[in-house]
Amino acid sequence: PPSNAEDSVASKLSLGRLNLHPAPHCYHREKPWHLQLGGGLNDVLIHEDRVRGGALGNLALRLGYALEGHLSGLDLRAGLDLWLGASTGIAAFLGTVYAWALPTPSPLFLGASAEMGIYGAFSGNRVAQFMLRLSPLLHWQGVAPFYLELALPELSVLSANGGVLSLGGSLRIGLHL
Repeated sequence: PPSNAEDSVASKLSLGRLNLHPAPHCYHREKPWHLQLGGGLNDVLIHEDRVRGGALGNLALRLGYALEGHLSGLDLRAGLDLWLGASTGIAAFLGTVYAWALPTPSPLFLGASAEMGIYGAFSGNRVAQFMLRLSPLLHWQGVAPFYLELALPELSVLSANGGVLSLGGSLRIGLHL
């Protein structure tokens, strides 16, 4: 007969696939506020000339709040990005993350992120642009009070003058407040 440990493992695995479940309250260690600093690199896939070329890098600062209760795993965020490279400017954005705990002994969470805001270039075309960023992410709780997030692949869209579509990734270090 299977042991309790085997039953537990079997209940977390469903036909060979991971059975994801909403992140428990420990998603942000009972400290809902957090601050993130990170950076990313994106390859420009399409821009106004409809040709590929260039790169975009960004430095980001985010402030987030993790909801509790039935919405455990849902995180609301606001932030600022400094974009460098093919386009240089600043973006202000709002976003959300939803994370699921992975059935592993380590504190790993798999999530999805969506952020949107406004982008303003420092040079060239200074028309205000809509910004949208989507990505899956991996969240690791690390050593308290710090954590890491990896967003890969990360799809970014800027809207002005035919738009820019870029694909890349970012890495963020967070601090629970």
